[in-house]
Amino acid sequence: MNALLRLSGICGLAVLLGAATPAQTVTIRLGHPNGLQHHMGRSLAQMADEISRNTQGRITIEQQRAGPETAFSDVKGGKLDAAGIATFYWTADGAVGGLAHAIPEMDLLMIPYALTDIEKLKRFPTSDLAHELEARVAAAGVHPLMWVFITNTAIITTVDKPVIKPGDMTGLRMRSLRGLGETFFQAAGATPTPMPPAAVPKWIADGKGDGGTTDVYAAAAGEWAKTQKFGTIAPLYSVFYLIFVNQSVWDGLSPADRSIIEAAARKAEQSDFTLAEQADRKAIADLQSGGMTLHIQTPEERRQWQAELAERLTKAYLEKVPDGERWLGLAGGL
Repeated sequence: MNALLRLSGICGLAVLLGAATPAQTVTIRLGHPNGLQHHMGRSLAQMADEISRNTQGRITIEQQRAGPETAFSDVKGGKLDAAGIATFYWTADGAVGGLAHAIPEMDLLMIPYALTDIEKLKRFPTSDLAHELEARVAAAGVHPLMWVFITNTAIITTVDKPVIKPGDMTGLRMRSLRGLGETFFQAAGATPTPMPPAAVPKWIADGKGDGGTTDVYAAAAGEWAKTQKFGTIAPLYSVFYLIFVNQSVWDGLSPADRSIIEAAARKAEQSDFTLAEQADRKAIADLQSGGMTLHIQTPEERRQWQAELAERLTKAYLEKVPDGERWLGLAGGL
């Protein structure tokens, strides 16, 4: 539980409601850091519409911005009634926060191609892997509700040359995550420097770095194309949010209302994949219009990257996680 309490650095969903009976009107304040125009915000808005419609307007959801610092502790303490946990995210110093920080087994999502196939990802929310993760979170006294897919589309950017094979990064100074993110670049012969995505353009402009990696949405939003002219798109990792609710709040809802919310959540889990794909396509177009030359990794190149990098990262993962083989097996069984 102590590890899970450190999840207070993740944000997603903020809800204000009390014990509910079928006759009560409930307003749910839903907060997350991505904004209403982000596909996560639009997906949750669609879920809110369905919940309102199926409760004849008794349960409404109002989205709002919420920071990542105290979401979990606020839910535990009753200040908020629900929140979302990202599988991993970038802290101010480039460290890894989220489920991967509190539950080391989740680092498997940072092993290149370990769990990035879109069809497998669509099965993830109802998989044994997801249920085990939910059980870890539930042990802290909250009710896991749903998974929101964010992305499986990473981009490796550089200032002056394309990256087609891992060896193309040899000698480059690359923005990375900590932990396995650093191992990834070290395996390719690059020098990793952990930092948040927003810090990369200035770092590059100051001549301190040669490139880095993030997801295409973050690269486009951060205008990476202004300082980096080449990008290679590859499904290196995947990111989800886990939405959870304060257990007392959940228990206070009627069985009928809980069923309505769960049904809407299951539907949103799948429809979000379409919204995420649309967001990635727009981000790719924005990067291109900004002047970045993009290369889409081919299946043959992917196999080469797996052969050269995945083994080393898998080894590092197994050294960190005693029962890592079992978790990798759960991911492989999707």
